[in-house]
Amino acid sequence: MRCSDRQGSFLDGGEQAIPVPAGLGQIGVQFEEFGTRLNFLPIVMGNGKIHLEVEPEVSSLSAQGETTLTPGGSPVPVCIQCSPPSKLFHTEFSVPA
Repeated sequence: MRCSDRQGSFLDGGEQAIPVPAGLGQIGVQFEEFGTRLNFLPIVMGNGKIHLEVEPEVSSLSAQGETTLTPGGSPVPVCIQCSPPSKLFHTEFSVPA
């Protein structure tokens, strides 16, 4: 639950460990989110309505450039592919008393 004028978000997806260079020939791990994220901003109006701004983001794992960390190991995705930015949606609804 969020308060008026405070942005919130919801992620339906997960995080993928992405191998990254860590210097001196070492491999580090960076976690990247993927899936569908809804960013939202609720604004409580004085007339008993709520104005809601929703901005969706969609990303997925990509097999492009996958790598293996050990010989014979399973391939690991190294890329998160994002869709073009989505537009902002606005809606208003009444809250029953």
